[in-house]
Amino acid sequence: MNLKLILLLGVYTLLCISARAQFSLYGDAEADTIGNCAIITPDEQYQRGAVWSNGQLNLNFPFEWKGRIFMGCNDDGADGMAFILCPFKDTVGVDGSGLGYGWLWQSLAIEFDTHYNPEVGDPPFDHMALVKAGQSNHNEAPPRAGPVAIIPGGGNAEDCQEHIFRVSWDPVADRFEVWVDCELRLEYDGNIVKDFFDNQPRVYWGFTGATGWQANEQHFCLEFANAGFNVQQELCEGAIIELEAGPGVAWDWTPGDGLSDSTIQNPMAAPLTTTRYEVVVTDECGFTYEQEYLLRPAPDTLENFFPLGQDTAFCAGDSLLLDAKGFRQRNIWQDSIIGNTFLVTEPGLYFVDMFNGCVAARDSVQIDLMEAPNLQIPEDTTLCEGEVLLLEPEPFVLDVEWQDGSTDPIFVVDTAGTYWVSSSNACGSGRDTVTVDYVANLPDVNLGNDTSLCDVNEFILAVDLPVGLFEWQDGSQTSSYRVTQTGVYYVQGTNGCSRSLDSIQVRLNNTPAVDFEGTTPFCELVGVRLAAPWPESSYMWDDGSTDSTRFVETEGTYTVTISNECGAQTVSTDAVATNCGCTIVAPTAFTPNGDGINDQFGLTYICTLQQAVIRIYNRWGNLVAESSDPAFQWDGTCDGGDCPEGTYMWSVQVEFDSDEQVVDYQRGGSIVLMR
Repeated sequence: MNLKLILLLGVYTLLCISARAQFSLYGDAEADTIGNCAIITPDEQYQRGAVWSNGQLNLNFPFEWKGRIFMGCNDDGADGMAFILCPFKDTVGVDGSGLGYGWLWQSLAIEFDTHYNPEVGDPPFDHMALVKAGQSNHNEAPPRAGPVAIIPGGGNAEDCQEHIFRVSWDPVADRFEVWVDCELRLEYDGNIVKDFFDNQPRVYWGFTGATGWQANEQHFCLEFANAGFNVQQELCEGAIIELEAGPGVAWDWTPGDGLSDSTIQNPMAAPLTTTRYEVVVTDECGFTYEQEYLLRPAPDTLENFFPLGQDTAFCAGDSLLLDAKGFRQRNIWQDSIIGNTFLVTEPGLYFVDMFNGCVAARDSVQIDLMEAPNLQIPEDTTLCEGEVLLLEPEPFVLDVEWQDGSTDPIFVVDTAGTYWVSSSNACGSGRDTVTVDYVANLPDVNLGNDTSLCDVNEFILAVDLPVGLFEWQDGSQTSSYRVTQTGVYYVQGTNGCSRSLDSIQVRLNNTPAVDFEGTTPFCELVGVRLAAPWPESSYMWDDGSTDSTRFVETEGTYTVTISNECGAQTVSTDAVATNCGCTIVAPTAFTPNGDGINDQFGLTYICTLQQAVIRIYNRWGNLVAESSDPAFQWDGTCDGGDCPEGTYMWSVQVEFDSDEQVVDYQRGGSIVLMR
């Protein structure tokens, strides 16, 4: 049973806006989830927003507006915001230096300009001014008051802080005041209804703002707006109501009779007789304002209440009579039918409102249609080894029986088989069946240990899994795989339940067989780099060095032993010096990064060439580039891709004319590749 108080508002006009005030957003303005706040412009370039009150003020009466304004955190931001009074809304004015209010005719604007625009008459500090008719260009129309510094003392207003902002209008004294952080900043003595609004007293209040090339978040938070009218309420006898005063730091309610506390903002009131409560509110700046509440108790005449009972159900074809008799006042059912009883023939939510003009009560009951159980458990299914299936009938019922005679509402399946569940009620019985199968996990696949093979051309990998349940690393699904080069190979199998995976590294290598015999000519004073490359091998020269190449400048026989896991080869060559008369110029580094500067490596020959064969090796002695074109330029690629950074060896075998003879000449060196 629910009892509800009926609060009857009096005929007095009310405009006392608290943290529940409503306003509308326009342009780029956004709602703020914190308190009664709104973001006028986000911290983005070229934004223009406005926030307007939904209700109008009557400036023939006193008006107070108090809240907090935030002008951003960026001292170089732009452009500013403005508080507006205007007889129309649903619009945004000129952006940029117009602060969103520019050219709003018949408006009163308090501008907060945080960006220096000398071309429109701005002073060189964050300022505020009272402006008429949207004339934001102070060179064309001077403000009606100001400009003055926004922050008392002339400080930076874009200080990432909220500032107290208060506007006050006294139509008796014809005085309009603007306060910031508890100090009077602007004042205007005159009839603003006549001077600004052509004797039209009804206006909306709002905020506008704009950004340009520079930006700032700009927002406001409303704390209180009061048009000077009071509240009259009528409440039932014995009821308690919370009175709501505007925000402040001190409150003085009179009289104190019937109040829970006369010094708090929102005391609880339970007057026994008609009482007029007055409160004087003092805010943090020391300002005071008054509000009034007129409370008039009314008698409580509710005597008896007969609820509709607990939620229930009935079978198809039946009906149910709801009875609310015994209540002396009028009963209205959910479909607006008036009476003490209601005949239910369809399932649904039914309620009755019972009231006597002061106190209202409502009771409701959910009536469902009961049918014979139509139990549903999952369709026939296949599970993976080790999985379990929870069988839970839908719709959920407590009274069930499973194939094994158990009566738990949930049955756990962990083996293959056929399972059923049944249930019955006053309207009939139902049953459902499911068959469950299981799939075993795949056996582990084993390709063996990593292996290295010498002087063979291929290696066969085999797997013992059903065809169609596995694949090799290249997507093939044959039972065996032919390996023809060094690499990592893997096979994986899956049957939808389990996954079997194995990999193997296979290294195919050959015993070194380098053609290094014979004579190697070189130019005197130049030398030659000897190279006997073989993949994945180590080197031992007759001088104890272990590099893949060796630079020599003197004649002699040079021997190197080339070794790998497949064997070793010892070879020699005779280095013979000749007077070549040919100079080869080679850079020491290049950067093939595509910037057009030093992107390629090439040789320059100062002689008359007959032939030149250029070879480039990596640090392991593997050939990465070769050309018989003397003008060859290496771009730093290997096998169609970018070579890694590091040191590479080069050699060149040239034939050139010298003293009417063709000289065969070899030279080598190193080049550093950087990206």
